[in-house]
Amino acid sequence: MDTIDELLARCAEQKQETPTPALRAATGAFLAMVRDRSEGIPTPALEAISRLPPRGAAWLAITFGSAIESGAPPEPSGRAVTELLRAWLDALPVGPPDPEEAPLGDEHYALVLAMPFLCQSVVAHLARLPALRRTLASDRPLNDRLARAEAYTHGATWVRGLLYRTSGALVVLHATSRRALALTYENVGAAFHLFTLLQGALGTKLPGGREPNRALLASARGRGRTAETDEAWWHYQDHRRSEPELIGSIWAESSVDEIPELDDTRVLVLWPKILGARHWDAGFFGPTLEAASPDLKLVRELSPEEAEAWFSRLAIRSQG
Repeated sequence: MDTIDELLARCAEQKQETPTPALRAATGAFLAMVRDRSEGIPTPALEAISRLPPRGAAWLAITFGSAIESGAPPEPSGRAVTELLRAWLDALPVGPPDPEEAPLGDEHYALVLAMPFLCQSVVAHLARLPALRRTLASDRPLNDRLARAEAYTHGATWVRGLLYRTSGALVVLHATSRRALALTYENVGAAFHLFTLLQGALGTKLPGGREPNRALLASARGRGRTAETDEAWWHYQDHRRSEPELIGSIWAESSVDEIPELDDTRVLVLWPKILGARHWDAGFFGPTLEAASPDLKLVRELSPEEAEAWFSRLAIRSQG
């Protein structure tokens, strides 16, 4: 029996969460073979994952994840594990579990038990496949099924949390000082998550700033959790209004993708606060995903001439 057939046979036999010694040995041999190949994970293994029972398929998905972390191309196995996830989501009951109804049948229960391992692999792949990740993030039916599956498994929460996150360029305009800064952000979901990271990056660099809460900032970067809350230092507004107005606010429920863009760059305008204190907790930071750690970095402060060009373009007049 060759290396691929041995692994597939051991996966097909897998009935429990903990891998058997034979499965571990077959997995090690398979990963060593993949590392020695220039073309990555063999096609027969990719095609077999959809035919295996849930426990075996989930273990093979984890094996694919280990292979790409060691340098195998992620595209082929990324397609395989995401299509398997789609099939499993479609197979689960549409509604959340009802304690007054009969428990899940054996077939559904087997999927639920194996789902965290499959979702772990999906997250590892999508963290390395931004184009596929964007495609799936815009797939409304898939996201609806993931949301419903959260009632059954936390694995769906991991995948949904990753799809909700986005990366890109950001320009921040501080209206009263007429200063502007260029930043980049990675793997950020909710607007409040962005605000915590932004305030941590800016600190006292702009009027109205302060020393950031280090525990909160670490939590926002995916390094632990804290029960402390954060507070908005400024009024956060989109760039389409030249005066501070509530109607132009960036709200907690917004995703970063909803912040309006200009020239392919998201633009935030900071004004003195016009609301009472806006507080939020670490729940807005989403699940901790090591494969897609959030961050925000200050690239540079724009020159006075560059900043004024932004303010003039947006018709934001000097205050006072």
